Amino acid sequence: MVNLVKQVLVLCTGNSCRSIMAEALINHLGAGESCPIFPCSPDKLHWSTPDPAKASGSEQDIDAAFDQAFLMLKDRIESLVNGNA
Repeated sequence: MVNLVKQVLVLCTGNSCRSIMAEALINHLGAGESCPIFPCSPDKLHWSTPDPAKASGSEQDIDAAFDQAFLMLKDRIESLVNGNA
């Protein structure tokens, strides 16, 4: 089986922590880090992920919002890295 290298550019509306979490997960899961060049028409994926920075409530509620966003991104990125996205 051929293992194709994926080039990923992470953008986050609202300049939130989601893009930082996504980039850290991508790097951790083996996609590396560099400045990608997209010479053709790339696939565009839109992942609607709640912004944990807008969470309110108790400290536990806010922590839970960050955990939820992190786990949503982790699941999606693992699928992408494994060729299931």
